[in-house]
Amino acid sequence: MIVLPKVFGSTRTTLVGSAVACALLLFGAKTAAAQSEEGAPAEEETKVAPAPSSIEIVDPQVVDELEERLRATEDLLDKVETRSLLQRIRWSGDYRTLVTHNRFSGPSPDGARDPMTGAPVRIDATNDEQWLHRLRLNMEAQPYKDLRFTGRLTMFKRYGTNTATLFAQDSSETRIPRDNSVRLERAWIDWFVHEKVALSMGRISYSNGSPAELRENLTESDASWGLHMVDGEYETVNLTISPSSNVLMRGFYISWAFPLENDLNSLNLPLTNGTKNLRILGGNIDLKAPKLGAYTQLGFYMVPKFRPFTVPISNPNPPPNVANAPPPFDGSLVFPSQKPSTLGTYANLSALVLFKDLGGSGLDLFASAAVGFLKPEPGAAISYNVGPPDMNGNPTQFPLLGLASAEKCWSEDPMVGLVPAAECDTTTTYFGYFGGRYTLPLNSERAPKIGFEYNFASRHWISFNTPTTDLSNKLANRGSSYEGYVIFPFNDKLFARLHTLIIQSDYSGGFFGAIPGSFGGTAPESDSKLTIFGATLNATF
Repeated sequence: MIVLPKVFGSTRTTLVGSAVACALLLFGAKTAAAQSEEGAPAEEETKVAPAPSSIEIVDPQVVDELEERLRATEDLLDKVETRSLLQRIRWSGDYRTLVTHNRFSGPSPDGARDPMTGAPVRIDATNDEQWLHRLRLNMEAQPYKDLRFTGRLTMFKRYGTNTATLFAQDSSETRIPRDNSVRLERAWIDWFVHEKVALSMGRISYSNGSPAELRENLTESDASWGLHMVDGEYETVNLTISPSSNVLMRGFYISWAFPLENDLNSLNLPLTNGTKNLRILGGNIDLKAPKLGAYTQLGFYMVPKFRPFTVPISNPNPPPNVANAPPPFDGSLVFPSQKPSTLGTYANLSALVLFKDLGGSGLDLFASAAVGFLKPEPGAAISYNVGPPDMNGNPTQFPLLGLASAEKCWSEDPMVGLVPAAECDTTTTYFGYFGGRYTLPLNSERAPKIGFEYNFASRHWISFNTPTTDLSNKLANRGSSYEGYVIFPFNDKLFARLHTLIIQSDYSGGFFGAIPGSFGGTAPESDSKLTIFGATLNATF
């Protein structure tokens, strides 16, 4: 928009006044020309037209009409300028509503045990219906040709409630239904140092990677990494090199800090609780074969020192709650009394192969696998003040939780208790994920799509995957999972999906677990089953 000098009043007044003056000039010239055509004396044709200020006969209706047109033009220019400013940030989004029916059979989630046998209490529970909805707003801006910003705002909640877990992980901020607040799921910049080299940093897209585009009815993956490696929200620094359009190499680094746990008023944010940062580094190679519709991703990452988190456990002897305070202030939870500098190391190798529209048949297929290597630190454990009382009657520290598979590095002495081994062997874990989708040959954009997925994992499998919108996490399950779905595309902006998911858990999950073998070890047997029937309606805009 052209900015005019402000002489008298507002810019709008100046613009209209100047335009009226120009209009009067044109009106005077037109009047003089008309008089000449009507037979005015020849000598008068050489006379100079009078100045606008000397014109006395002006039609007020013409002036009002000109002023109205100019005001409308100015309003139009304002709208163009506003739209230009908004286009500096390109917006898009999607909205979905999900309803599920859930059935669970297995050990009680609260860890209750039979007082006579000590065996876990088994339950059978049904959730008749659970309604959830999610809104996502995507942002992208490129203020300079070598700099790009990408972000996403997400709201996810249950219908009618705003409850959330007490100790939510940051990597699940937009994957646990909370309230109607909009949270930042993604926010990062790409600096294109060279046409084939980019440096990226921030909350990068690690959620809904390949092959999730099949189930989500997308044409391309929504993330940089495949689901066989990670599925969540993480802040990282990435270096990406693309020597050609079909080859991409990426390395990443992540650092998690551990702030002071008793800093309730956030007065000492620069300080830490003494535990050094948890650092993860790795990378992947992406290979594309467009003619075959094939995509391959090879990945690797490692955690040199797996730092312990603050994990509260149930208090075996909770004190009386006279004030009826909520957890954890009611004494029902116990927090760690001692944490080591590291619980061990972990490394992971993975691969994914994806074929889309195989041979023009409408069939999409994928297969992925991963192998993990766990090496717990000898004698390392998260301790709690839950041991037998000492001579003074005070509780003693008990080394309870360790990195997955750490029970192999301890022995139980009935007189002494847990005794750590001098050295720990490496435990190998594995994971497999397979599936496909078929588009019915109806020669229509509304052709339904039928899909099936299966995955399995070993006892001590460690996963960086977080729950999906149906509040399940099949890819982190230590056992087997089966899912079938049908997608009904109504147009390119709206689709519905019906799905059935069965998660059979053979062992409980998590990074850490109870070390004593009498507790079942770090991954005790679970023998639980979760069945979900769900329907989703998803719209993009």
